[in-house]
Amino acid sequence: MMQEQDTPKCVVPSTLDGWACLHEFYTVDWASWFDTDALERSDIIEASQSFLTQIAKPSKGHSGFFSMLGHKSDLMFLHFRETFDELN
Repeated sequence: MMQEQDTPKCVVPSTLDGWACLHEFYTVDWASWFDTDALERSDIIEASQSFLTQIAKPSKGHSGFFSMLGHKSDLMFLHFRETFDELN
């Protein structure tokens, strides 16, 4: 019989390869974005590209970044890792 400490904290959902998957959805406040001056928008884009490039290629797993069409969100980040702890 399993002891309580042997029980996993999270159960990985069934995927074809058995990995944990995280979907993150974001909306953009477009009015505020277009009210921001061009230089600041350029700085935000550059920082975002740098950040996304760093997290797109983890040592184990995969991440993808998508624009959403016909949905309540504008952006989706999709991450696959071997465990939920790696998604945290």
